[in-house]
Amino acid sequence: EDEIGIFYFTQCAAKIAAIKSPAERVESPITGVINMDSAFNKVYQYLEQNIHNKESIAESPDNLSPEAILWSLTTGETEYYSGRRIAIDGVHNVISFLEKLENEENPGIHFLELRACHEGCAGGVLANENRFLSAERMRNRAKAAVNNQDGDFSNRINNYKDDLKELIKTAEVKPRSMLKLDENMSEAMRKMNLIRQIIQLLPMVDCGACGSPGCYALAEDIVQGRGMMENCIFIQRRYEQKGMLKNQDAIALMKKIWGENKFESK
Repeated sequence: EDEIGIFYFTQCAAKIAAIKSPAERVESPITGVINMDSAFNKVYQYLEQNIHNKESIAESPDNLSPEAILWSLTTGETEYYSGRRIAIDGVHNVISFLEKLENEENPGIHFLELRACHEGCAGGVLANENRFLSAERMRNRAKAAVNNQDGDFSNRINNYKDDLKELIKTAEVKPRSMLKLDENMSEAMRKMNLIRQIIQLLPMVDCGACGSPGCYALAEDIVQGRGMMENCIFIQRRYEQKGMLKNQDAIALMKKIWGENKFESK
């Protein structure tokens, strides 16, 4: 285990979180994660530099069935379940639909396919291509697989199907406690009022440039001492216009959030 690691290529930020902090609260067998966009850029650059070297072109992997190719797209799973099934993509759409279920507005559903990203995994934030173009390419690839292979699909992973069925099971997922602003109720209320005041000053565009998932999350981080108002690029511009923040200081803040390498010229 000390000498051999398992590294997972992904375009999904949620899967990175699942590996680093599994919902089942057990240690993940995966050693590390490699972002798909970073890997793609490095491989593409290498191929561009070695385009005339045939030895640098890797062999095609084992053939995938059309079903396997389309599995990661929206509706990829619902096709294989009977009864009433619905596929929903986009995190806000998912939340809205779950609220309807909670209110018992849509009974009688047998299977739900819920995806945070539009177009499913093709819309992952770490993907290197436009989600709609990626989805189109995958659907075309699935059609080509049917036409070219006449339905004869082989994959070495099928040799381990029985073992995988046992290993793919997840442990019980227990609910995590809700975010607490403070153990002391009066202090928690004070912080909640501060959050409301800060929210009035933030643009509420949820761009994520500050390093927090959204404006409300940034307000929570500020109140909890994990962030500053200047982390918001819109607040930075206001401060710069008023002479309260120098341009180099604003850049230094962004480097602190996103890393020095993000601001290096290439």
